[in-house]
Amino acid sequence: MRRLLPLVLAALAVGAMPVEDPIEIELTKLADYDYRPGMDLPASVADLDGIRVVFDAYMHNETDDDTKTFLVVGDACMCAGTPLVNHFVEITLDSGRTGYRPGQITFEGRLSVSEKTDDLGLVESLYRLDGNFF
Repeated sequence: MRRLLPLVLAALAVGAMPVEDPIEIELTKLADYDYRPGMDLPASVADLDGIRVVFDAYMHNETDDDTKTFLVVGDACMCAGTPLVNHFVEITLDSGRTGYRPGQITFEGRLSVSEKTDDLGLVESLYRLDGNFF
């Protein structure tokens, strides 16, 4: 019985921490409003802050080789030029590095929703995801 106690405690500890299933989202829904700096974001978008999500997207065609951070967009025709700030998600890979990959890719991770500004106070991004793709 004494040998089983550590196993039972470990099993209870694992069970006490439920795995959070990601919520499937569509990136086009994140862009479905006219963004203005400083505005209150729609509740349907703001409520996703801190949530594990999964979505399909396309890498922006200006993605560098051997990078950990890059932009993705929800529609293949938005891969050229500079997308509007509420039309992309900035991805930071949890592990590994990558370069540009054509075609639709599935991403999963924790989404941050807020204005991220540069040194001049200009909004760089609204959506950031720490995660991976598969």
